[in-house]
Amino acid sequence: MLYLYEDADLAVEEQKTLYRLLEEGAIDRETLNQRLKRADRILILSSITAPPQEIYDLYKSRNLVENHFAAFKSLIQADKLYLRDATAVFGHIFIRFLCLYLYCRILNRIKQAGLSAHLSPQGLFLKLSKVYSVIYEEEKRMTEIPKQVRGIAEKLKLDIFPNT
Repeated sequence: MLYLYEDADLAVEEQKTLYRLLEEGAIDRETLNQRLKRADRILILSSITAPPQEIYDLYKSRNLVENHFAAFKSLIQADKLYLRDATAVFGHIFIRFLCLYLYCRILNRIKQAGLSAHLSPQGLFLKLSKVYSVIYEEEKRMTEIPKQVRGIAEKLKLDIFPNT
């Protein structure tokens, strides 16, 4: 079975790469235009017959594991010059493990809310970063919470904003 998906996050990433390649002279304008037409598409050929959302989730979870493993491995390699003893290495690995654990918890919450096709943990953090908590003259205030951010927080059952 052949599945075709459009991924907005992937499109942004690919567009940045393509424009960088154009600036470097690695591709010409015609090649850029051809590749931009396909920039946000993922084509999956699978022997599994399942609903499209399930196939997409399987792809994303497999890709997620591979990306985290590669990132974890490269971080350990990059930081081993600074980690001079076993205690520092174990501490570093433990902190990375906690980060991965929290990332997966957030991802699971996004999946349970049915938002995994539209939202990633990075995307969630980006949206939540639009809200600021400010302390002025010993009074704590929160900036205006956009409707979209409040809606996402409600769908994810995040109790982080005051009820106003």
